[in-house]
Amino acid sequence: MDSLDFFRRNLKPIMAALTLMAMITFVFDDSLRAGNTTLIPVILAILFGGGAFVWGTRRGKQNEYLAMGALVGAVLGLIVIVFGGSSPHEKPAVAGLAPHEIANLKNRRETANRIVGIIYRKSHPMPEQFAKAGAFGQQFYQMQMQRALEQIQFTFGNEDFEKDVIFGDLLRREAARLGIIVNDDAVSDFIKMISDQKLTTQDFREVKEELHVGDHYIYELLREEMAARMAAEMTFPRSTATPQQRWQDFRKVNVKHAIEATSIPVEAFAKSIPDPSDSDLRAFFKVHAEKYPSAKGEPGFRQPARARLAYLEADFETIEAKVTPPTDDEVAKYYEDNKEFFIDRTPPKTEKKEDATEGDDPKKPEGDEAKKPDEKKDTEKSDKPDVKKPEEKKEDKKDGDKPAEPEKEKSEKPADEPKKEADKKLDSEGAACDDKPEETKKPDETKKDESKKKEEPKADAEKAKPKEDDKSDDKKPDEKPKAESTDSKDDKPAADKDKKDETEKPKDESEEKTEKKPELKYKPFEDVKEKIHEDLVRVRTLEEMKKRVESVVAKMRRLGSYTIADKTSKSYKSPEDVASELKELAKSSDLKYVETSWLSAEELSKSEEFTIGSATDPLDETTNRQGATSVIQHVFGRGNDSTHTPEVAEDPGTKNRFAYWVVERKEAHVPKFEDDGIKEQVTKAWRLAQAAPKAEARAKAIAKLADGKKLTEVVAAETVTGDKNSRTLRCRECRPPV
Repeated sequence: MDSLDFFRRNLKPIMAALTLMAMITFVFDDSLRAGNTTLIPVILAILFGGGAFVWGTRRGKQNEYLAMGALVGAVLGLIVIVFGGSSPHEKPAVAGLAPHEIANLKNRRETANRIVGIIYRKSHPMPEQFAKAGAFGQQFYQMQMQRALEQIQFTFGNEDFEKDVIFGDLLRREAARLGIIVNDDAVSDFIKMISDQKLTTQDFREVKEELHVGDHYIYELLREEMAARMAAEMTFPRSTATPQQRWQDFRKVNVKHAIEATSIPVEAFAKSIPDPSDSDLRAFFKVHAEKYPSAKGEPGFRQPARARLAYLEADFETIEAKVTPPTDDEVAKYYEDNKEFFIDRTPPKTEKKEDATEGDDPKKPEGDEAKKPDEKKDTEKSDKPDVKKPEEKKEDKKDGDKPAEPEKEKSEKPADEPKKEADKKLDSEGAACDDKPEETKKPDETKKDESKKKEEPKADAEKAKPKEDDKSDDKKPDEKPKAESTDSKDDKPAADKDKKDETEKPKDESEEKTEKKPELKYKPFEDVKEKIHEDLVRVRTLEEMKKRVESVVAKMRRLGSYTIADKTSKSYKSPEDVASELKELAKSSDLKYVETSWLSAEELSKSEEFTIGSATDPLDETTNRQGATSVIQHVFGRGNDSTHTPEVAEDPGTKNRFAYWVVERKEAHVPKFEDDGIKEQVTKAWRLAQAAPKAEARAKAIAKLADGKKLTEVVAAETVTGDKNSRTLRCRECRPPV
């Protein structure tokens, strides 16, 4: 009762102490797991001091009890460090690491790789095509993902996991010595890299919940492993090529040779080999019975897995000839509905623009003014005295003294160029009148200002001329602007010019904008009509082939189910009966029926008679065929032992479609000498083995004859075996491509 009464009276201090201890455990847990024993005295001092503080509240001596408890805890922690660090049964330290430290390193490495794996899987879900492919497709995708994870997970190539993590710790120490620092941004970039920037915040939250860790722990683990990896990249020796190796590599690619060669077939010498005895054949068979034939020509009689196939082939050209071609209206409709595919992207021809555009220097003459500066000087007739004037007013002087002849030239210009003339006029005004009057001035005041500017620098002999100009100015404001040359453009009032600037500039800007915007241009219908027709025929042919093959496959499934039924039941049908029905089905569907002989995977891939060997799963036009499963993989893949199960394939070259199944299988095995066809194989291999030395000797003799001579001339008079009745040798010349 006393103890319970104590807890009731001291409930708040006890709860505070427990909360404090929980916080301490949470903060120092990672350090203790890492084997950091230096914190043990501190932790024990806090725990013992907290407990003593609570106990001392009964007697009112909390501080004394707190100090005594903290002292006892610190001393106990030191004792644990000194006397409890190792045991006589503990393994010796490796690279300065105790066994529990190595175990902690293993745990951290596994957790780091697990984090990488979870992030990669969450950001790379299984594609739909693999999910629909069943167990085989899912297994294939998992294999691909495992290969990808091997490239990005943390490892240093050591098969012994313990040695690998110890080596990683040594690399971390080296990283610290080299000053390698991996900050949070680098870790974030690493996470983005392995997830292809597809990892969402929700996904990362799920990763933390699955591992029961926080952001700090994930970043700390990845930071350590990344530092070790960076140290490895900086310290590992790189396999750099020597200059001699680089030179040899360069010569392999760039130095080209012309080669003359001739072949000495071994079969030509096998005919002269006498027939072997039965004992010779059996002895030869016994030596090579369990070997597969090698690419170097070494004999082998172990039989690979073989299968017999039956398939129905939809020939593209045959069905294309029977497909209803599209009409001209259908072709035209397709063109109109899909015009975006027929945009003419030929770059337009660039032409020089004579008009002045925004941003051009208005003081630089353009167009006719820029092209014919000398003509103006020739046509000008002036009695002006030689008075020095500013350069910016030279044009005014020329304009004021010009006779009426330039106006005739002006009137001869085409009437459809008012815009060009107006632009030129604006440019010349900007060059001649830098000190423009403000728009608020009246027309009369503007006239006076202009006349003053013109009269000041001029001689007395020219005073009568501005008066005539003023008279003409009085008439011009009421008249419509004509296409004038730059010779008479200073005769207009400045206020009218300013108004014209205000009204014309926005118009010019809008026109320029519309001119700059490229206009979509489509290829003419007649140019693409034939291609559209061919594309539509092709699409219809493929659709018809797909329709026929799918219909046949549905019936083949029903026929295949008859072969696996109980032989005593009425629904059972023998493979021969199913084959005859399949032939009738091919005939009614206008498809070609084919049955193969016994073929291995290599024989099927090289067969020219049975074209199904090069077919793969039918895929979309836009789908990459690199990952498509071939017929050979379906037939001879591991775990594929079924028969009379229909599959669909497509030849990527001819676009022919196949509905096929395996009729019968033979597993790989070591044959017996008495098996059908084995004695013939052994006899042929034995003859070739005996003839090979003779063929090699003949090749060396030809090489000796051709030493220092042209091989073409040497072999012209030689036969394969050296016998006159043998076939004449042929020389083949191989030249590098130009």
